[in-house]
Amino acid sequence: MRTVVVRVATSNGVFNTLDRAFAASESFERDQVLEMDWLSDGTVVALYSVRGGSETDLAALLADSETVLHSDVFNGDGPEDHIAFVHLETESPVSELLSLVDRNGLLINRPISLAGDGIEVYVTGAEGAIQTAMAELPDDIDLHIEHAASGPPTDRSVRSRLTDRQREAIEAAIELGYYRTPREATYEDIASRLDCAPSTANELLRRAESELVTSAFGS
Repeated sequence: MRTVVVRVATSNGVFNTLDRAFAASESFERDQVLEMDWLSDGTVVALYSVRGGSETDLAALLADSETVLHSDVFNGDGPEDHIAFVHLETESPVSELLSLVDRNGLLINRPISLAGDGIEVYVTGAEGAIQTAMAELPDDIDLHIEHAASGPPTDRSVRSRLTDRQREAIEAAIELGYYRTPREATYEDIASRLDCAPSTANELLRRAESELVTSAFGS
């Protein structure tokens, strides 16, 4: 097993429509992608750390993005620190990168650090699989290995602080449409998926959401 720290950049410095909106904004700057998961329906959910502007203006920016299916914005420690939960359609090259990771059995360790021209990400997997994925990269994606070491990386993800049951609750809520606007699921629907009482589903979601937001800011 190998862990490599890679810097990935695109020809225009953005990975999707939402990135393009952040790059064009004079008020907001992406800090990190704290979490990112590819759902079974082909869409992506991500947890962004964002700096600048107001919560209202950030919510408006996300709502205006044509690929964002749903979003929620939370305030951080400072007046210009925010966490954005975003459910969005996949676009190239994000879909291509996620497909490469999935197809070659690789793991991306979060958070994903953002740079002006791309991202810095920790990737873990068999050395041969990493080499295969690199060889399959599209021509418009530029990748450089910053560091390589044997063994797995330290778990840096926000999600690692959730219990297994809390993760199951969040995943069920996303898949059932609880976080969409308008909501397409209730606590009863989530409880049915988890085989528990609605009050238990409520508590699991409440604690998971609190942990995700507070841990994202180092609390």
